[in-house]
Amino acid sequence: MKLLSVVLALLAPHAAPVGPGVRAAIAREGSAQVVVALRERRQPRSLAASSSQARAVQVRVLARAGGGFRATARWATVPALVGRVGPGALARLERDPEVRRIDLDGGGGHGGDVESLHLIGADSVQATGLTGRGVTVAILDSGIDRTHPDLASSLVGEHCVVPPVGCPGGVGGRAQADGPGSAQDDNGHGTNVAGIITGDGHIAPIGEAPGANVVAVKVLDANGAYLDASQLVTALDWIATARPDVNVVNMSLGSTELFPATCDNARSWTMALAAVVHVLRLRGVTVFASAMNAGATNGLAAPACLREVVSVGAVYDSAFGPFDFLGCTDQTTAADEVTCWSNSSPALDLLAPGALVTATGLGSGISTYAGTSQASPHAVGAAALLLEASPALTPDELVALLEQTGKIVVDPRNSRATPRIDVLAALTLLKTSGPPEPKASVPVSTLAFRRVRDGHAKRLRLSVTNAGSARLDVSAKVAAPFAVATPLPLEVAPRTSASLVVVFRPLRPRPFRRTLTLTTNDPAAARIAVSLTGAGRR
Repeated sequence: MKLLSVVLALLAPHAAPVGPGVRAAIAREGSAQVVVALRERRQPRSLAASSSQARAVQVRVLARAGGGFRATARWATVPALVGRVGPGALARLERDPEVRRIDLDGGGGHGGDVESLHLIGADSVQATGLTGRGVTVAILDSGIDRTHPDLASSLVGEHCVVPPVGCPGGVGGRAQADGPGSAQDDNGHGTNVAGIITGDGHIAPIGEAPGANVVAVKVLDANGAYLDASQLVTALDWIATARPDVNVVNMSLGSTELFPATCDNARSWTMALAAVVHVLRLRGVTVFASAMNAGATNGLAAPACLREVVSVGAVYDSAFGPFDFLGCTDQTTAADEVTCWSNSSPALDLLAPGALVTATGLGSGISTYAGTSQASPHAVGAAALLLEASPALTPDELVALLEQTGKIVVDPRNSRATPRIDVLAALTLLKTSGPPEPKASVPVSTLAFRRVRDGHAKRLRLSVTNAGSARLDVSAKVAAPFAVATPLPLEVAPRTSASLVVVFRPLRPRPFRRTLTLTTNDPAAARIAVSLTGAGRR
């Protein structure tokens, strides 16, 4: 342990960043509830590796933190800690080389019909016999009306994470609960969301994938709010470890704080969320979240802003006159018009119908909602239909299929073009072309650095093109005196190119020849070899 600490200290010359408000909260109250994001030695590529690495680093950091840090939750797959910290332990954590960042356990937030199904072609897909059968969707929300005639047949699991004592059952409730009744809805938001995905159509309009199974995870209280981001991490960690049957996750909720771009490393709690989403992605689970409804033209809530979460904004599904919602008014409404309250940013992935949407309601009734909370389950329902048609679709392939076939809609507020899901077009392409795939190529077989003075460096760029319809992931390996300066893996969007920076740094006056090996997820070009040549000179 002592030797490991010395080695890590040499590798981490800077103290971990401490987020705003942490020291002030400790000074005011004596301690503060924080999320501590931890360093992994390598990104895990399996659930087992993730669990092993997370537990090991948690144990080491807890041991060094001492008695001034009291963990309030332990996550099986997430390299992070959540708990109350005092001033002495904060100083120790800040200096710990395995700590990435410390922030207040923030990120609290809230939960964000026939016309809508027709707009996205879901009714036509249902007419082919697809209903989402065999697909299981986890819904993180306010729970579900478990006896609703439109939902009871789909419900296969329940769980609750609503601290401090917000879960049904027991005197005064509990912070966590599991099993039948633990996710009973006391707000209505989750019941509406579930009906959009999988309602049977006996009372309310039929859902998009009525044959899909549902695991209801209650994370929103009776007011439709959640306290801290650690609730969401705990819920997703439970899915990763306890529900191997889940294929898709819907989170129609988001933080009050907005982020202008991808937010994985913005806060310690977004790091924790990103880590558990990555674990789910490794397992083949696609995670969707609503963009939320602040009307921001350059900001998304978390978790929608995470790189591996599919963010969904809202359009109207039909024309029904002026509409005022959440402080903004659209003087006109029309199918495929972006709503004034839907958040947008460069991290936005998809659009879907979000107003007005009638689905199941509390008391075995119906309810009508508007919001990106209603748009996200439309995308999830589309995913369920496509996964029934092609169960082997990976998350990357599924998202690429939805993006490639969606109708392009331009948001007049910021001129940003985003695909609105079209599940019929996606199914048609899936049947005719198979799953989307990347297609990798490089323009040269040799990079010639010529003569470079010993001890100096020369950089050349290697263009990598993706002519395919799915994201291209590129890793690279080369021996000294050559090196790759671009962070890996390099991600290349469909029908675009990106640059890989290669560095030549000779230490001796002689010629060098090495092979740069690119490893990709293109089945037809899993490995690409590029010859590197150069010579050192005095």
